[in-house]
Amino acid sequence: MAKDGRHDKARNGVSGVHPTDRELASWLDADEDQRSISGVDEHVRRCLHCQRLTSRLGPPIALPSNGWAAEGQDTFAGPENRDEPVPGEVWRLSWDNVSELALVWRSSDDHLRVVPVTSDSRYADERTVLYDSLSETLPGKVALWFGIESSVPMAVFDQFWFEVELEPFAGIRSAIREGKPVESVAFQLGTPILDAVDDRYEYRELLSDRFDMLAIASWRTDAQPTVTLGQLVDTAHAAWSEVTDALGIDATERLRLKRGQRALSADEATALAELLRTTPEDVLATNPAVPQALADAIDHPRWKGLIRERGRSRSLGEGPARYEVALSAMAQAARETVPAAEERHWAVRLEHVFAT
Repeated sequence: MAKDGRHDKARNGVSGVHPTDRELASWLDADEDQRSISGVDEHVRRCLHCQRLTSRLGPPIALPSNGWAAEGQDTFAGPENRDEPVPGEVWRLSWDNVSELALVWRSSDDHLRVVPVTSDSRYADERTVLYDSLSETLPGKVALWFGIESSVPMAVFDQFWFEVELEPFAGIRSAIREGKPVESVAFQLGTPILDAVDDRYEYRELLSDRFDMLAIASWRTDAQPTVTLGQLVDTAHAAWSEVTDALGIDATERLRLKRGQRALSADEATALAELLRTTPEDVLATNPAVPQALADAIDHPRWKGLIRERGRSRSLGEGPARYEVALSAMAQAARETVPAAEERHWAVRLEHVFAT
């Protein structure tokens, strides 16, 4: 590092002097428009070294070789629409501002084993296979990072891209998992990363970090509320008739609220917060836990784009947006006069939620 705080060693094919730590911090604090006109913006987009630094200081930044960022691509589909991921398919994964491609290796009830896929083979290490993709979606040589295989939840699966036959890679994957030397006649492998000075070390670490973030993506809790809505009503010395008026509901729905059989939406919580002399968050905390069948339905890839759009319109992250959708679906279920089979009808209720 130079005396003025600049990182003067050129990295990742980016010439010139790196921004100072102060310049990087200012860049992180700027809004999107200000970033776009900054020379720092262009440098960071091309420089893995500075991406690594900024990922420690602020929100993760997309790897430079990836052209599949979630923003603005909600309507994209691969060669054909797929209902849900199965082994041998490459999907785009996304959660908030993290978006990556991955090959599904094995599926289970709630998580799937995946292998990261990148389009820039220059950074591949000795545990990464270089594969000639014939897909029109992502043609050319791609890197399959078997060395950082991960387990991710269904909620992060976004869109299908293309298919890959798994059998030819089975031996390579087994050797890597067992810590044995990898030898392959059929496929080209990357070259070893000998030390942390190697630019590819930073690339691999950043890619691994991003899949770690996808792996812990979560929004549902099994915890039951510690305070009931009735307790909030009593504490505020309010009457249930006032709750009814504030929400515009009938006596039947009021009874379900009192019994904890009906969830409040975010808008309803906001409407009650002033009456109950508390915050909307405290009101929402009285909601019952989300049923597993509903959570599974929401996590289906078919709703991904709609949830993300809903979250953007309300300035919500993907987790809070999913929970808001769940509350709306639970409220819809509570209004039904004839109870329906939960597992079979949650999808129908979700269609109603997104249509309104």
